[in-house]
Amino acid sequence: MRKVLFALCTFSVAMLLTFGIFAAETVIYANDFSDAATIADFKQYRSEWEIRNGALYMTSVKTVDDAEKDDHFSHIVYQSQSVLTDYILEVDMHGASTWAGPIFNVQQSNVNNNNAGFFGYSLTMSKNASFCALGCADAYGDWRGNIHLGKESDDVYAGASLHFAIIVKGGKVGLAVYNNDTGKTVYTHTYGIGSHDNDAVFVEGTVGFRALSELGEAVNADTLHFDNLVITTATETTVQEFVDEINQPTPIDTSGIIPIYENTFDDPVDIALFKQLYGTWEVIGGKLWLTDVENVSNALFIYNGRKELKELTDYVVDVDMYNVQTQAGLIIRSDVSRIMGNMKGDDFYGYLGYVSYDGTKGALGRGDTGGDWGGMFSASDSIFLPGADIHLQIAAKGNVISYYVTDIESGKALYSTTVRNSQWEAGSFGLRMNTKIRDD
Repeated sequence: MRKVLFALCTFSVAMLLTFGIFAAETVIYANDFSDAATIADFKQYRSEWEIRNGALYMTSVKTVDDAEKDDHFSHIVYQSQSVLTDYILEVDMHGASTWAGPIFNVQQSNVNNNNAGFFGYSLTMSKNASFCALGCADAYGDWRGNIHLGKESDDVYAGASLHFAIIVKGGKVGLAVYNNDTGKTVYTHTYGIGSHDNDAVFVEGTVGFRALSELGEAVNADTLHFDNLVITTATETTVQEFVDEINQPTPIDTSGIIPIYENTFDDPVDIALFKQLYGTWEVIGGKLWLTDVENVSNALFIYNGRKELKELTDYVVDVDMYNVQTQAGLIIRSDVSRIMGNMKGDDFYGYLGYVSYDGTKGALGRGDTGGDWGGMFSASDSIFLPGADIHLQIAAKGNVISYYVTDIESGKALYSTTVRNSQWEAGSFGLRMNTKIRDD
């Protein structure tokens, strides 16, 4: 049985000309929580919060006497230098179990240690961690109640990784939440501030986070954490445009790109800058072949040369792939410094646009932070036969990932998908191939 599975040629990488989905907007404040000292940008209430391991955590330490309450909420508020009016807030929340999420239009001068003393609105997971909801405090710092309840979803659950997106503009609020692991939107809603009877009215303010630290055995403390906080202006973006874009991201336009790297595999020396793991890759006859495999399921071929090419953010990767026989595809935003050759072929730490094991379908997935398979976002029905010659293209722009498959000979579009995910923000590029060989 031959070990050569298929060949690849004309591997190219290009930089996107534009950055950001709403390029006209300006960043007001951003924090990826890599610097523990930036906790000073926030003020804490009811429980202690800390920055560690590149994220913002609520700890189990209480700072107020909560003996008379059945539950214990904590909030932390960004100390904005000016009142935020028309703005966009986006943030990731990981490891939550119940009643946790961002708060916004917070009245910074009034915030106190009351249970709902954030004086603003909240977008949270539900008590049973099965749906999302919009709620608010009242004008006295007590809990006013829920304004809108989302529908239960299989993509909202204890320990989920969720991305929250909020726009405040012209007395209206647009809300959207999607699951970082599946890319599925789990909640969208637009709300006119004060449009419901007896609603508290908070038309502007600052932002922050609120969470329930104790509820029976459901504990958020030391597990719940937030990451990738970004606040931007909402000068040009309308509320409906924002919600629509989060709900169904626009496919990345890859027509206006600047080539920054190309490899036609004409010279064996051309692969010297790639890290090879779990298999041997060789240039033969102007193509790249996987010629030998180790006793693992997937072989990796990752660029490990110039520093600037290993830390790319918004870019496009293309490759021609011939005689497709098994699962294989393109890697983008790979954290190549973490790939240690520990006999785990899933440890590419990035996104993967690939074809299925039977060589007939297209799919988009990711590796996780532990070096295991992080899951699949979407997959096609059968779109070509085994042995097909196809062109793969994967693009990353902000938190949007697009993947395209076309037939080389006809140029016909066979499959495309676009998802949102913010787990991998930058990194290198390469290839991954399953080492199982078809018997037919």
